[in-house]
Amino acid sequence: MGFGSNKNQQRKGRWAKWEDDLLKSLVTELSVDSDDIDWSILEKHFDGMRDSKQIRERWVNHLTPSIKKRKFNEKEIQIIEDECAKHKFKWSKISKKIPYATPLMIKNFYNNRLKKKNPPTVRKSYLAKTTTHDEKLHTLASMADYVSHNESTDSLAKPKKPKKMSISSILNI
Repeated sequence: MGFGSNKNQQRKGRWAKWEDDLLKSLVTELSVDSDDIDWSILEKHFDGMRDSKQIRERWVNHLTPSIKKRKFNEKEIQIIEDECAKHKFKWSKISKKIPYATPLMIKNFYNNRLKKKNPPTVRKSYLAKTTTHDEKLHTLASMADYVSHNESTDSLAKPKKPKKMSISSILNI
């Protein structure tokens, strides 16, 4: 049996209840301190169905008794925003400032909140305002003229690689 021979059997995706129960019992039975766990030993009890990384992430992000899944309150939201401004997405560092929260919980919260705050790009919203097919074509032609004019007048500028966009996505067809 060589390295990686169980890869064909390895599960991905959702964890079954029996897997969660097995992991909880193994951590209780085999660990002295839940911070000092040899995940490779626990992996052997899963018979190749889950690897040590999956087992560790399941425990740390979902099953550890010290985490509580909940909505963040206003004070915690302020801490997350302040710490992100200071530490630039050091989720582990930020999670230490909020009790019962994991780095994954904070990262997901921040990214979901960021998506809600930022609307779609200006370019798409500008084209969406134009109503007829002819207006959209005129807008595209104007944009193309602007780009080609600016490229020809600035001979010292390094040429930029054009972004790939389909006409149908621009015209919202």
